[in-house]
Amino acid sequence: MKRIIVLITLLCVGSSLCGCSATEGDAVDLPDSKAVQRMELQFIDGCALSKVIRVNDEDKDAILEKIRTAGEKGEDSVDDTPQEDPYITVSIYTKEHKDDQDVYFYRKNGDYYMEQPYIGVWEVSEELYNMLNEYVGEPAEPSKTIEGDTEAD
Repeated sequence: MKRIIVLITLLCVGSSLCGCSATEGDAVDLPDSKAVQRMELQFIDGCALSKVIRVNDEDKDAILEKIRTAGEKGEDSVDDTPQEDPYITVSIYTKEHKDDQDVYFYRKNGDYYMEQPYIGVWEVSEELYNMLNEYVGEPAEPSKTIEGDTEAD
């Protein structure tokens, strides 16, 4: 009887340790580079949209590699699009279209982030953020609000 209890305990501990060592849930979920047919970028500021920019193959591979090496997942994503404004949409289209997806990039409180809807939010390098900004030709900086613009009673 003691052997059965020890065996069950070891199986439970072993199973939980295997689950703790897995980090797949923290990785950015992107299709394989060879499966990506094209990539498009678009700058979005509120309701204003920029033209869609198609990324050439050389830059597509460089962007995908930089996205894959993003830091650790910070928090979960709970919306279709980011709550921050403005942002850059990176649309990834695969050959069979079953893994097509959008990834969003924005700046918040001086840091740079990437968001995959309903998957997660990662902090990214300023270098990647600036590279995407240059590609779309727009300054994706948070909009400035004018304070104290109220009439006196």
